[in-house]
Amino acid sequence: REQHSDAWMRKAIEYLGVCEQFLALGSTRGQITPPPQMPPVPSPVWLLTVYGYDVLTRLDEYKARITSTFVSILKMDSTNKVTKKLAGVASGRAAWASNVGNEHGQVLMSVLTCCEGSEGLSKMAAGLMRRYRLAEVSAPQLIYVDLPPSSSTW
Repeated sequence: REQHSDAWMRKAIEYLGVCEQFLALGSTRGQITPPPQMPPVPSPVWLLTVYGYDVLTRLDEYKARITSTFVSILKMDSTNKVTKKLAGVASGRAAWASNVGNEHGQVLMSVLTCCEGSEGLSKMAAGLMRRYRLAEVSAPQLIYVDLPPSSSTW
Protein backbone atom coordinates (compact mmCIF):
# COMPACT_ATOMS: atom_id res chain seq x y z
CA ARG A 1 0.00 0.00 0.00
CA GLU A 2 2.87 2.32 0.76
CA GLN A 3 4.23 2.12 -2.80
CA HIS A 4 0.77 2.86 -4.20
CA SER A 5 0.49 5.90 -1.89
CA ASP A 6 3.93 7.14 -2.95
CA ALA A 7 3.15 6.73 -6.64
CA TRP A 8 -0.19 8.53 -6.27
CA MET A 9 1.47 11.32 -4.28
CA ARG A 10 4.13 11.85 -6.99
CA LYS A 11 1.44 12.09 -9.68
CA ALA A 12 -0.64 14.49 -7.57
CA ILE A 13 2.41 16.74 -7.00
CA GLU A 14 3.20 16.67 -10.72
CA TYR A 15 -0.43 17.60 -11.52
CA LEU A 16 -0.44 20.48 -9.04
CA GLY A 17 2.92 21.71 -10.39
CA VAL A 18 1.55 21.86 -13.94
CA CYS A 19 -1.58 23.65 -12.71
CA GLU A 20 0.60 26.19 -10.88
CA GLN A 21 2.55 26.89 -14.09
CA PHE A 22 -0.69 27.55 -15.98
CA LEU A 23 -1.85 29.95 -13.27
CA ALA A 24 1.52 31.76 -13.28
CA LEU A 25 1.37 32.25 -17.05
CA GLY A 26 -2.14 33.60 -16.79
CA SER A 27 -3.39 30.96 -19.21
CA THR A 28 -6.10 29.91 -16.84
CA ARG A 29 -8.18 31.84 -14.36
CA GLY A 30 -9.96 30.60 -11.34
CA GLN A 31 -9.55 27.69 -9.04
CA ILE A 32 -7.39 24.64 -9.54
CA THR A 33 -9.35 21.42 -9.50
CA PRO A 34 -7.87 19.22 -6.81
CA PRO A 35 -6.37 15.92 -7.93
CA PRO A 36 -8.71 12.93 -7.85
CA GLN A 37 -8.81 10.83 -4.72
CA MET A 38 -6.41 7.91 -4.58
CA PRO A 39 -8.30 4.77 -5.62
CA PRO A 40 -8.47 2.09 -2.95
CA VAL A 41 -5.72 -0.50 -3.14
CA PRO A 42 -7.12 -4.01 -3.66
CA SER A 43 -6.81 -6.29 -0.67
CA PRO A 44 -4.44 -9.27 -0.76
CA VAL A 45 -7.46 -11.61 -0.67
CA TRP A 46 -8.95 -9.93 -3.74
CA LEU A 47 -5.63 -10.06 -5.62
CA LEU A 48 -5.18 -13.76 -4.80
CA THR A 49 -8.75 -14.50 -5.89
CA VAL A 50 -8.27 -12.76 -9.23
CA TYR A 51 -4.94 -14.53 -9.68
CA GLY A 52 -6.59 -17.88 -8.87
CA TYR A 53 -9.30 -17.30 -11.48
CA ASP A 54 -6.65 -16.30 -14.00
CA VAL A 55 -4.74 -19.52 -13.35
CA LEU A 56 -7.93 -21.58 -13.66
CA THR A 57 -8.56 -20.17 -17.13
CA ARG A 58 -5.21 -21.60 -18.23
CA LEU A 59 -5.19 -24.81 -16.19
CA ASP A 60 -5.20 -27.12 -19.19
CA GLU A 61 -2.31 -25.19 -20.72
CA TYR A 62 -0.36 -25.45 -17.45
CA LYS A 63 -0.99 -29.19 -17.26
CA ALA A 64 0.31 -29.54 -20.79
CA ARG A 65 3.42 -27.50 -19.97
CA ILE A 66 4.14 -29.37 -16.75
CA THR A 67 4.22 -32.61 -18.66
CA SER A 68 6.01 -30.95 -21.52
CA THR A 69 8.54 -33.72 -21.75
CA PHE A 70 6.56 -34.94 -24.72
CA VAL A 71 8.37 -37.98 -25.95
CA SER A 72 7.65 -40.65 -28.49
CA ILE A 73 7.57 -43.59 -26.05
CA LEU A 74 5.19 -43.92 -23.11
CA LYS A 75 5.03 -46.77 -20.62
CA MET A 76 1.92 -47.81 -18.70
CA ASP A 77 2.42 -49.73 -15.49
CA SER A 78 -0.10 -50.97 -12.94
CA THR A 79 0.45 -52.16 -9.41
CA ASN A 80 -1.72 -53.08 -6.47
CA LYS A 81 1.00 -52.41 -3.89
CA VAL A 82 0.04 -48.75 -3.59
CA THR A 83 -3.65 -49.48 -3.05
CA LYS A 84 -2.89 -51.83 -0.17
CA LYS A 85 -1.41 -48.85 1.69
CA LEU A 86 -4.56 -46.73 1.44
CA ALA A 87 -6.24 -45.99 4.75
CA GLY A 88 -9.52 -44.50 5.90
CA VAL A 89 -12.48 -44.12 3.53
CA ALA A 90 -10.32 -44.95 0.49
CA SER A 91 -9.24 -48.27 1.98
CA GLY A 92 -10.53 -51.20 -0.03
CA ARG A 93 -12.07 -49.06 -2.78
CA ALA A 94 -9.23 -49.06 -5.29
CA ALA A 95 -7.73 -52.26 -6.65
CA TRP A 96 -5.00 -50.92 -8.92
CA ALA A 97 -2.77 -47.87 -9.24
CA SER A 98 -1.83 -47.24 -12.85
CA ASN A 99 0.92 -44.87 -13.95
CA VAL A 100 2.01 -43.50 -17.30
CA GLY A 101 5.67 -42.62 -17.54
CA ASN A 102 7.92 -41.34 -20.27
CA GLU A 103 11.20 -42.76 -21.48
CA HIS A 104 13.04 -40.64 -18.91
CA GLY A 105 11.26 -42.35 -16.01
CA GLN A 106 9.11 -39.32 -15.17
CA VAL A 107 5.55 -40.15 -14.12
CA LEU A 108 3.14 -38.09 -16.22
CA MET A 109 -0.15 -39.34 -14.82
CA SER A 110 -1.51 -41.71 -12.18
CA VAL A 111 -5.00 -43.08 -11.59
CA LEU A 112 -6.57 -45.46 -9.11
CA THR A 113 -8.99 -47.98 -10.60
CA CYS A 114 -11.38 -50.45 -9.05
CA CYS A 115 -10.46 -53.31 -11.36
CA GLU A 116 -7.51 -54.64 -13.31
CA GLY A 117 -7.31 -54.15 -17.04
CA SER A 118 -8.25 -51.46 -19.52
CA GLU A 119 -11.71 -50.79 -18.10
CA GLY A 120 -10.61 -47.93 -15.87
CA LEU A 121 -7.76 -46.70 -18.02
CA SER A 122 -9.53 -45.49 -21.16
CA LYS A 123 -10.28 -42.04 -19.65
CA MET A 124 -6.68 -41.73 -18.52
CA ALA A 125 -5.40 -42.53 -22.01
CA ALA A 126 -7.90 -40.10 -23.58
CA GLY A 127 -6.78 -37.35 -21.18
CA LEU A 128 -3.17 -37.99 -22.01
CA MET A 129 -3.83 -37.74 -25.75
CA ARG A 130 -5.77 -34.52 -25.10
CA ARG A 131 -2.66 -33.04 -23.47
CA TYR A 132 -0.65 -33.82 -26.58
CA ARG A 133 -3.32 -32.19 -28.78
CA LEU A 134 -3.49 -29.06 -26.59
CA ALA A 135 0.26 -28.70 -26.73
CA GLU A 136 0.12 -29.18 -30.51
CA VAL A 137 2.65 -31.98 -30.27
CA SER A 138 2.46 -35.18 -32.28
CA ALA A 139 1.11 -38.16 -30.36
CA PRO A 140 3.54 -40.77 -29.03
CA GLN A 141 4.69 -43.37 -31.52
CA LEU A 142 4.57 -46.15 -28.96
CA ILE A 143 2.61 -46.78 -25.77
CA TYR A 144 3.46 -50.05 -24.11
CA VAL A 145 2.27 -51.81 -20.99
CA ASP A 146 4.80 -53.18 -18.56
CA LEU A 147 3.34 -56.51 -17.44
CA PRO A 148 4.61 -58.65 -14.62
CA PRO A 149 5.61 -62.15 -15.81
CA SER A 150 2.65 -63.80 -14.04
CA SER A 151 -0.05 -61.43 -15.36
CA SER A 152 -2.70 -62.88 -17.63
CA THR A 153 -5.40 -60.21 -17.56
CA TRP A 154 -3.94 -57.64 -19.93
